[in-house]
Amino acid sequence: MTILERWGLFYINRHVNSTACFLKKISTQSLTRIAIALSFVIGFAITLLIVLADLTIFSDLAQVLSSGKLLSLLIAINVVLVGLEFWLLFHLSFYVVACYIANINDHQCISKKVKASLVRAVLELNEPKIKRFGLNPYRQINKHYWLTLVLYKAKVLISNALAKLVARKILTRVGLRSYAPLIATLITGAWDAWVQGAVLKEVRFRISGRLYVLKLLADIHSGQRTLMYIETVIRLLALRIEYYGSYNINLDYLIVALDKQMDGSVKDFPDLFDYQLLTDSYTQLSPEEQDDCRNIMAHLMAFKCKKLSNNEYELVRLFSLSMDDVKRIQQHYEALA
Repeated sequence: MTILERWGLFYINRHVNSTACFLKKISTQSLTRIAIALSFVIGFAITLLIVLADLTIFSDLAQVLSSGKLLSLLIAINVVLVGLEFWLLFHLSFYVVACYIANINDHQCISKKVKASLVRAVLELNEPKIKRFGLNPYRQINKHYWLTLVLYKAKVLISNALAKLVARKILTRVGLRSYAPLIATLITGAWDAWVQGAVLKEVRFRISGRLYVLKLLADIHSGQRTLMYIETVIRLLALRIEYYGSYNINLDYLIVALDKQMDGSVKDFPDLFDYQLLTDSYTQLSPEEQDDCRNIMAHLMAFKCKKLSNNEYELVRLFSLSMDDVKRIQQHYEALA
């Protein structure tokens, strides 16, 4: 676990156990809206301070570049204020995540490993590249994935630079060029709000996914399940892992738990993620078992709040599901109900 993950875990645990967490009783939707609004205020206020410093202290760029003291002061102010912006945004996210967890009836089911995954979602860190049973969730990854990732990481710099350029062109025509830098305050505030919303949505999906997995395991353990049914669930889970595109802590937890229930025999399954073998086992199930597997697949497909890949759409069609089924479950996950 990295230093950043430990840092996030410390604050989440502190807020979960704090009696002063006055927002704990607020609904998930309201809590999320408050966080998004506060993120806009943080981004707007910090950028406003930077812009005001640029317009007053550092208005003469040539003088700033020729003066070591002024240049050092410019860099220091930007580093401190941008650092403060990220610190406030991260702590706001940790606080909201803690409230999400605290609102769960039995919040002890959200283990330390899950909380670490939630911290990674907040900090936009990649999940660990864990592979089990010969399954590789990165096998089907888009060839443009890394380019997309780099562009996404540079989102703030790119959006701010473009916004300033467009604003300067537009405002110059109406004689208000000197006000162009102030547009950056609105752009940064809006971007911080959007990112906060996206991050918290991913957090809610990971929490909801864990709650569903625990419920599914309890149902399988308590019911009389045939070996063919268990094999089908494991095979559809294996394909779901293969097609996910990255490590998912809840899918991993589920297959490990099922392996334990099968006395460690999952590794002995031939061609675990073979599409045809899944189809063969699925067709041998009773109509009730097939309905159950379709419901499971619909929930597992809903684990991903991003756009599904072509292979994932194939799984949806294989189980005669519609995207409306998946989206309804995703809405349930997003609400963290």
